[in-house]
Amino acid sequence: MDLTKLEPCLKEYYLNCYPYDLIFKWLSYSHKNCDYLSKREFAFIKGKEHYRFLSFVEPKEFIVQLRKTPPHKIDLGAVYNRPPRDRKKIGDFFPVERELVFDIDLNEYDTIRQCCKDTTVCKKCWRWIIIAVDVLEHLLRTHFGFQHLLWVFSGRRGIHCWVADKKARALSSRGREAIVKYLTFNKDGSSINKYRVHPFVTEAYRKIMESGDFEQLIMEQGWLDSADQWNSTILAHWADKSLAELLDKGFLRLQTPKLRWESMKLRFDDATRINARGIKLPPTPSDEARRFFISFVMEFAYPKLDAKVTAGLNHLLKSPFSVHPQNGNVAVPLSAKEIRAFDPNLVPRIDKLVAQIASLRESSQENKENQRSIVYHQTSLAPHIAVFEQWTAQILNSEGQK
Repeated sequence: MDLTKLEPCLKEYYLNCYPYDLIFKWLSYSHKNCDYLSKREFAFIKGKEHYRFLSFVEPKEFIVQLRKTPPHKIDLGAVYNRPPRDRKKIGDFFPVERELVFDIDLNEYDTIRQCCKDTTVCKKCWRWIIIAVDVLEHLLRTHFGFQHLLWVFSGRRGIHCWVADKKARALSSRGREAIVKYLTFNKDGSSINKYRVHPFVTEAYRKIMESGDFEQLIMEQGWLDSADQWNSTILAHWADKSLAELLDKGFLRLQTPKLRWESMKLRFDDATRINARGIKLPPTPSDEARRFFISFVMEFAYPKLDAKVTAGLNHLLKSPFSVHPQNGNVAVPLSAKEIRAFDPNLVPRIDKLVAQIASLRESSQENKENQRSIVYHQTSLAPHIAVFEQWTAQILNSEGQK
């Protein structure tokens, strides 16, 4: 998007499209008074200016601030012990609560991402996000018992996860750090070594292999297309040089990437070997070879988490439905079940949304008070509003409020 067109659309978007009523309903949780909400930090970002520690007792105050300072981006912070706007009046000011958040950015894959670089994203590299959501949905729910996970497209090349369970919100910085450390794959440390493979690695590896997405990723990224790719991608990292030499000879005999991948699975993946029928299997792999293959799959497919974002109790993160200031895209909530169908290049953009609203207003008999209903149900934002409404309702129901 031409950034000169962004500025005129911002005020219209945030005043008439941004679902602040739903955002405030979510952030209030089961608290019926305004005291809890007033302690939440909001931040308005406009160019290089950061207006931090904003706080609001009710939506009307939020609208006043929006008119006063139309932001490029809205970030959300922690709930503090006192209203953030009063922090200078008191000496005792600290964060007490925050959703557990995760940030996955595709630029972390740039050393192995062949289809795109930097800020460019396509359906091929979106597959890393599909894998990340699938794996983290499983681990966060089964290993930690979390239930309320909201996935939000960042607006450009990544995805955010908001875990809003009460026990997640109450975690200390140390508790958050422990969780992200547990979920971070470290091929040279506690995740996998000569003594053991961590249970989370075993589950994540199996999840990745059974999804079929990693095989598609291999084909789309061309890692097994040529001898050069094969050598730089896999063999250069293989510790057992004699086995690497054997694999190299086998690679040259096989004519297609698919055959090469099937050969690797037959050699190293236990499930593939067990389910093989009528096929002469390669010799049983050593424990070291199996561990290396698991490491290869994890290193190339497992989500790369930004530990600082998760561990920091007072870390800011872009609000759902905020605008990405570089391209005008809206950070839209996504259903985990629909991540695969999502196209990051067809995301709602504020200039198009503003045009949609103008067109709908002309043909609608709705009065001004009901124009927000038009935005919620008739624009390209509608399916994402529905995801967010359903998620918020589930949280409030779990905490005893409808």
